[in-house]
Amino acid sequence: MKVFKKPLKFLSLLLIAALALSCSKEKENKPAADSITVAPASASLFESGFNVKDKGTSKTVSFNASSKWTVNISPASAASKAVDWITVNPVSGDAGNVSITIAVSENKDTQPRSAVITIICGKVTKTIRINQDGFVVNVENISLSKTALELKKGQSETLEVEFSPSDATERNVTWSSSNGSVAAVQNGKVTALGAGNATITANCSGKIATCNVKVTVDATGITLNQEYLTLLVGKDQTLVATVSPSDATNKTVIWESSNPAVATVDSNG
Repeated sequence: MKVFKKPLKFLSLLLIAALALSCSKEKENKPAADSITVAPASASLFESGFNVKDKGTSKTVSFNASSKWTVNISPASAASKAVDWITVNPVSGDAGNVSITIAVSENKDTQPRSAVITIICGKVTKTIRINQDGFVVNVENISLSKTALELKKGQSETLEVEFSPSDATERNVTWSSSNGSVAAVQNGKVTALGAGNATITANCSGKIATCNVKVTVDATGITLNQEYLTLLVGKDQTLVATVSPSDATNKTVIWESSNPAVATVDSNG
């Protein structure tokens, strides 16, 4: 009996060829993976974002999208306001090489703000973070409500700072005293601690204003080294007066006798 091997071999080859053709068609019909390829010139914007001054600016971003793409603009945090200060043109397009322009408007608020731009291509996304500084008006000069103060120990008074121009946004003031044992200052409040003189200095971004402070201490009492004296006619003795407190500003003692016909006293006691 004869075995026909050649037709079987030919049939096997046909099956293999059909399977190969089928696999090839499946590969051809399978869609390409979604991708966004950023142009080298724009890479740093995606990696680090970009910071914008308060006056605003615009940037051009380039990339290649494998399919249709769209742009979404959102606040950088849930607490942020809606993003109406950034525009993107265009906001969508087809596959291919793309260039979009991101325009940031002027920030008229003193607070900085941030947003995130997301480019979406199928399931792939790329983001750019934008940070914008708050509106800044540099201070040109400062002055204090008083240039001289005279306080008694224990008293206090607050100095107010006046800024020029009046709409200056830089208002961070540091305070200092040239003599902390005489007068201390905190947030403009000057407290008299002891007799003497001190200079209070306010500094705002290198702009200086000063106030000279003089602190006095009132005398609260006076004592003599003797309460009674017995003297013979023609004899004398000197009394010593002690003024309290010891740091009293004025320790001048005025001496007088209630009966000069009996006893007199000079200016030295």
